Amino acid sequence: MTFRWRCAIAGTAIAAAAISPASGPAFGKELRYGTFVPSITTFVKETVKTFDGIEKATNGSLSFKTFPNGEVVKFRTAFKGIASGIVDMAHVVWVIHPTEMPRASLAAQALAFSDNAISAAGAVAEFHMVTCEGCQKEYAKAKVMPLGGEAAARYVLMCSKEFKSVDDLKGVRVRAVGAMARWAKELGMIPTRIASTEVLQSMQRGVIQCALGLLPWLSAYSLKDATKHIIDTRKGGALGGSSWWINTRTWAKLSAAHKKAMLDAMPGHIFRLVSLGMVAEAEDAREKAVAAGIKVTDGGPAYLAKWKAFGAKERNTLVALAKRRKIANPENFVDSMIGVFDTWNKLMAGKKNDRAHFENLIRTRVIAKSPLLK
Repeated sequence: MTFRWRCAIAGTAIAAAAISPASGPAFGKELRYGTFVPSITTFVKETVKTFDGIEKATNGSLSFKTFPNGEVVKFRTAFKGIASGIVDMAHVVWVIHPTEMPRASLAAQALAFSDNAISAAGAVAEFHMVTCEGCQKEYAKAKVMPLGGEAAARYVLMCSKEFKSVDDLKGVRVRAVGAMARWAKELGMIPTRIASTEVLQSMQRGVIQCALGLLPWLSAYSLKDATKHIIDTRKGGALGGSSWWINTRTWAKLSAAHKKAMLDAMPGHIFRLVSLGMVAEAEDAREKAVAAGIKVTDGGPAYLAKWKAFGAKERNTLVALAKRRKIANPENFVDSMIGVFDTWNKLMAGKKNDRAHFENLIRTRVIAKSPLLK
C-alpha cells in the first residue's frame, strides 16, 4: 500500500469516531500509528516506508494507518493514547513521562554520554529492551512497550539574536527540558518548558529568546523565521523519544509471522530513521541555515569549557535524580545505563555509517536477548 495519511482532512469528527477507544485495538489486521511530528519530515516518511515494507512482507495481512501532525495523539498524550487503545502504536517522548516510567525515562537524561546518534540509538534500544529489568516492569504496568529505540542528532542553541559570549547568555530565557534544562542552567540561562510545536510563537512573542532544539526544527516548525544565531558544538546526544511504542495487548495478539515481520524491519528502521531522519537532516538544515544568513558558531572556547564542566557533573546528577525517583540501587542503575552507552560507543567506533554492522548488533544484542519479545 502506498504512503497515506488518512485523518483530520476528511473531518475531525469522522476520524475521531473511526478510532474511538470503544472499537478496541486492531489485532493482526490494521495497526493505527500516531505521532505529533509533521508529515513533511523524513521521520514520518521513513516510518511510513517501514510500514509499507512490513505490509509487503506479510502480503497485506498486516497494514498500518498513520496519523501524523498530532491529529490523534499529541506530544503529551501519545503514551496514554497507546495504553487506552486510541492507537496501537505511537511515537513516545520518554522524558515527559517520569511518573509512568521513572526508570525508562531516565535514559532521556543521558545527554552527555554519546556524541554519535547511531551508537546512542543502539544503546537506547538495548537499555530499554534488555538491560533495564525495572523498565520492563514499568511497561507491563502501563501496558505499553518499546520496539527498539532512536536518538536524534545533537541539540543546538537557536536564538532570535546573536550572542557574542557566554556571559551574554546569562539570564536569557530558553526553551529547555530534561537534561537540556540542566545544560541551560550551566550556561546561566533560564530554562522554560515549552512544547516543540509552540517554540516559534514563543520566540516571536519574546516569551523566550532561545530554544535548545534539533536543527531540523528550523524547517519542521519554521524556526528559521525567528532564528538569527545558532550555537552548535556537535556535542551530546538527543535521547528524548522513540518512534515505535506499542500496546502490549496488541503485540500479544499479533501472529508469530506478523511479529517476525516487524522485528525483521526494526534494525533497518532504526538505522534509516536516525541516519536519514535525524543526522542527515540535521546537516542539511545546518547548511541551509548558513545559506540563509543565519550565523552558526560553536560558541567558542568558553562555551565548550562549560560543556565539559556540565558533562563532568552528569553521572552524579543522574544518581541524585534516580534517588529522588526512589530507584533501587541508584548508583548501580546509573552506572549500568552509562555502561551501555560506553559499550555502544566502542562497538560503533569508526563504523557510524556501517548499516550492516549496526543492524547485526541490534539483532544479536537486542532482539535476540530482549525478555519483552519472548
